[in-house]
Amino acid sequence: MARRRPEADSDRVQAPEFLAALEKLFVHHRAAVGKQTYLLWAERFTACLEAMGWPGERTLDSEEYQQRQAWHELLDSFASLDVVEDPVPFTTALRRLNQLAGEQLFQARTPWRPVQILGVLEAVEQQFDHLWLCTMDEENWPGQARPNAWLSLAQQRQSGMPHVDAVWELEHARRLTADFMAAAPDIVFSHAQWDDDRERQCSALVKHLPTELADNIAPADIHLLRNLIHATNDMEVIEDTQAPPLPAGPVRGGSSLIAAQAACPFQAFAKHRLHARALEEVSIGPDARQRGLLLHLALEKIWTGLHGHAQLCAQSETARVEIVNKALDAVLEQAVKQRPRTYTPRYTEIEKHVMCNLILTWLDLETQREPFTVQAREQAATLSLSGLELRVVMDRVDETQAGEQVILDYKTGKVSASGWEHERPDAPQLPMYALALRPAPAAVSFAQIRPGEVRLMGCASDSAALPGIKPEATAVWQTRLDEWQKNLIGLAAEYRAGYAAVSPKKRNLSCRYCDLTPLCRIHEVPEYGDQEDKQPTEPFDD
Repeated sequence: MARRRPEADSDRVQAPEFLAALEKLFVHHRAAVGKQTYLLWAERFTACLEAMGWPGERTLDSEEYQQRQAWHELLDSFASLDVVEDPVPFTTALRRLNQLAGEQLFQARTPWRPVQILGVLEAVEQQFDHLWLCTMDEENWPGQARPNAWLSLAQQRQSGMPHVDAVWELEHARRLTADFMAAAPDIVFSHAQWDDDRERQCSALVKHLPTELADNIAPADIHLLRNLIHATNDMEVIEDTQAPPLPAGPVRGGSSLIAAQAACPFQAFAKHRLHARALEEVSIGPDARQRGLLLHLALEKIWTGLHGHAQLCAQSETARVEIVNKALDAVLEQAVKQRPRTYTPRYTEIEKHVMCNLILTWLDLETQREPFTVQAREQAATLSLSGLELRVVMDRVDETQAGEQVILDYKTGKVSASGWEHERPDAPQLPMYALALRPAPAAVSFAQIRPGEVRLMGCASDSAALPGIKPEATAVWQTRLDEWQKNLIGLAAEYRAGYAAVSPKKRNLSCRYCDLTPLCRIHEVPEYGDQEDKQPTEPFDD
């Protein structure tokens, strides 16, 4: 069989089309040197935009097409500067283009609508059924004078140029006000009453008109459908919590599906049937889940070589360090290939040091156990619950000298052994493993491996005692297994039947790590507003 060496990230082009566009842009940028005419600069600006794919691949809609036409008209005006100016450098040309773009007015042509928002000049000489003019305060009406800076005021006044001084602005505003007064039978002039802590005054041109509060001037003959519905106080509430039921057979999701159904039925429905997901947050370094995966892989390699308790105890302290370092080297080598910019030599060294100390502490704890052999690593199994076939993967299955099976689940975050003690368990992962394994195990436990907390947390029968875990009588252990089965069957039956109510078990716990709140809108439900949970745990993983 032929094998191909995996390419390093540095050999792969992540965005070839974008890279090609950038190369074209750099070619145009290198050519933009020296002084050139405005016409040539207009052509170069156009070429730069086209190199980056402007205006895009899809067909432009009406407004976008008008915008592109306005841009071409702007470039024509820009190129006409050659008549009055000599060739200029790039920075000057770009500054001129920005200045022209800022001065150009653009209003897309849109289909006629009964309600239109217009500028002052657009509304002149038009007739309306109702007319509302805003910002009619003394600072904005009349407007501020804007004389041309390149001509003398005397010449501008003599020529009658617009916006030359306050006298012109006053006369101009007076004429427009008179036109607006005759433009509609129903007219409102309004202005803001306050600007921060400063009170605004009405324009002197409309100060003679009667004053009324804005809330009181809506015409009585206008009845919005929204207002009519609200006035009836007859609200219809439809509570839809039922999705189509599922047929019997395999489903994806494993133990995370049951955990979501236990936390909130809608969460399970949205995640595992609608496949709703929030965008992942981008981080420079690896997150806790990625670190946990590296530790899982390293422990899998270590126990592949050791096989069991006897081989572990036979190793000297130096030999254990060498075994752990060898496993970490193999795991981190793959991480470096996948994320070379994150796993730099120094960062990799630090990660290796931290994980090596954690694993060595864990192996010391393993030596305190009764003799065992590692029967399976990353063992897959299928569990049937209420007709649903769920696939689960167990981190590790050990066998004691008495032939009993023990399930271990590695955890690098905070966990609680009480998470499976309810009808709707917070952490159904280990109970599902126990029901999927045949014959049934005599103990299940989290293997918590994190700085300052390296321990076993779970439950076990008296035939398979684990360090730090109080053993249970065989009858009590069997009762526990039966209770787990009843609870998990009930949750699977709910999910298969399509029960999808927005009903979190505990608001703070169930919603803390859920990214579906914009979809379920639970924050709008008053009865969930003040609920708290004082025992938050880390998000469930499988």
